[in-house]
Amino acid sequence: MNDQTLVVDAGHTRVKLAVCQHSQPHDLPIVQQAMAVIYDTPIDWETVAGWFSESVPPDAVIVTGTNEQRAREVVAQWPVTLPRPFLLTDKRQVSISMDVVFPRKVGMDRLLNGVAANVLREADQPVIIVDSGTAMTVDVVDATGTFRGGAILPGILMGAKSLHAETTTLPHVDVWELLKQEPAVLGRCTETAIASGLYWGHLGAVKELVSRYREWLPVKTPEPLLLLTGGASSILHPYLPGSRQEKALSLQGLAVVARTLQT
Repeated sequence: MNDQTLVVDAGHTRVKLAVCQHSQPHDLPIVQQAMAVIYDTPIDWETVAGWFSESVPPDAVIVTGTNEQRAREVVAQWPVTLPRPFLLTDKRQVSISMDVVFPRKVGMDRLLNGVAANVLREADQPVIIVDSGTAMTVDVVDATGTFRGGAILPGILMGAKSLHAETTTLPHVDVWELLKQEPAVLGRCTETAIASGLYWGHLGAVKELVSRYREWLPVKTPEPLLLLTGGASSILHPYLPGSRQEKALSLQGLAVVARTLQT
């Protein structure tokens, strides 16, 4: 065994692939190689196959996704140069308990984040998970390790596209530039005003939800672990003291699930 798992997660806008190396049983798997492919762009399977020695393939291969149709398409085009993947669609196979109204409707990425959070948290410690991607989720895993739900709102990219598409005059703002340098709070033209709203509004929404979740959690539980993940998590990290950034949290959670399904 080489203790490596190839994980694939089909999200709202991209397919993410990674090789995760398992270490100690109570540590989160380490991402060794990764790529993200925008939809309508072919996956570079040759590069993925090159992540492994021909004589030592991955111990497990697993595919899942919030976009289940896209996950099935990935499996359908899977190359013969790699071991066949296991397609994870049944949320009952995800190793986390849920206390929500409709468990089967919870997004797979949110549950995988919760699985990873349960590896990282201390005993009896709740977790607040902020996943800032195409959509942003702010979720709670309680002190027992149970996923309790959370909030879903537009991410920065979605906000920028919506402002442009749903109005007749507002321009499109390049979100990727926002991730490089924070904008001025006071925008002095339309573009910089949009940039300010997207950037600082994103941060403000997270801070408000985190504050309210802390009030909602029982007072006798330890201070919650605050986890940040997703493409825009770098915006949030400097302004949330004590937070921990894990950019590939759902992929690491998927590797944990794959290992659980093997036992």
